[in-house]
Amino acid sequence: PWVARDVEMFVKTYDIPLNEEYDTIHVRRGDKLEEEARDAVINYWKSQGYTDEDNLPTNYIPFAKYLERYDPNECVAKGVDTIERNVYVATD
Repeated sequence: PWVARDVEMFVKTYDIPLNEEYDTIHVRRGDKLEEEARDAVINYWKSQGYTDEDNLPTNYIPFAKYLERYDPNECVAKGVDTIERNVYVATD
């Protein structure tokens, strides 16, 4: 119970609306990429044509890849110019 309480108190320090929906993106950086997410990094760069696992352009997945989850045709489909979203980006 104390973890939930502490998280709630921490989130409230950001003064963000809590009664709205948020998209969340968890960006992996740092030591998580060396072990836990290394396969995802290698697979991403292989999909971009890089084959040497020891000589990749970066040791992380570019942020643009995370944004691919959003459909670029969504505005056209809905007949609007823009779609506003609340996005919470977490990183480690």
